[in-house]
Amino acid sequence: MSDKLIKIYFTGASGYIGGAILHELIDSIEPGYKFEFTALARNEHKAVALEKAVLRPNFHTVIGNLGDQELTNKMVNNHDVIIDTADVDNVENAIALSKALKAKSKTASKPTILIHTSGTSVIGVMSTATNPGPVNKVYSDLENNFELNRLPSQQPHRPVDEIIQEIQAQVKNVRTVVVCPPTIFGISKGYIHRDSIQVPSLIRATLKKKQAFTVFSGDNTWNLVHIDDLAKLYHILLLKLLAGEDIPTGKKGYYFAENGFFAWKEVAQRIAEVLHKHNLLPNADVTSIEPQEAANLLNDPFAPMLWGTTSRCKAELGRKLGWIPAHGKKDFLNSIEDELKYRSLHKPL
Repeated sequence: MSDKLIKIYFTGASGYIGGAILHELIDSIEPGYKFEFTALARNEHKAVALEKAVLRPNFHTVIGNLGDQELTNKMVNNHDVIIDTADVDNVENAIALSKALKAKSKTASKPTILIHTSGTSVIGVMSTATNPGPVNKVYSDLENNFELNRLPSQQPHRPVDEIIQEIQAQVKNVRTVVVCPPTIFGISKGYIHRDSIQVPSLIRATLKKKQAFTVFSGDNTWNLVHIDDLAKLYHILLLKLLAGEDIPTGKKGYYFAENGFFAWKEVAQRIAEVLHKHNLLPNADVTSIEPQEAANLLNDPFAPMLWGTTSRCKAELGRKLGWIPAHGKKDFLNSIEDELKYRSLHKPL
């Protein structure tokens, strides 16, 4: 008996997370399944670049934009799985996916799977001048599901998460999960964009300021996950969903991905040491700045959220499914030098 063809529609395949997931899946040999991928590209130039980078017979591109309802309808109708990693805050894309999946469910004979990417900024709490330190609350994706589904809409990513999580509650023949990674580290095995955001951005801001820094005291804490470990969680979720296993989905399918905690002052100190060693900073001292200065350094109002919040979680659901992350805090701090080397080779410092 030949393997069953599973058609997967990918958004964000050229990105850091999406590329890593695609790399994890595209050459995988899964008994009973044969995967075929269609990835969204914004224009012909990006489509050609992505196809040349991936260079697999089971990989194709389609040109269009997130939120294009006609295109989304076509992709949803013609695919068994949607892996959505492109823009965690794109409400138009979430609405288009919701409408397309609801329409398809009226005639579909089997469930369509949607794996959407969010982020743990959704549980982030901003440090302040009067409360600069850590927040002790730790959200478990198993024990705190009720609270997660009632996070205020003002939280980052929450408007999109709400739309995605409502889909399965409203229609049959759709199974959705939301994956929330924290600070991701490591150079991706993907195809176009291979480095992360939070730490590389902090390196750039540090170089611009010519001084390592934290937002307020830097005692605020986050979780970490290696990009390879994150991609493996998506792989596990996909196989469980394709097999029809009774795993948490819909409003219960809110999956964190983490392997420990760190404080941002530890990152700032490590960046200071690495940059000073490479003669890119005059010293290895770390100073404290306020959120507005952090925003000004990169001309990005969201920058203080990257380094000045506390976001603490426990990834219990994934571990119950057999997910075992291999890289921890030591690897994270050591990877900062790898991030610097990658940027010096591929992007201007």
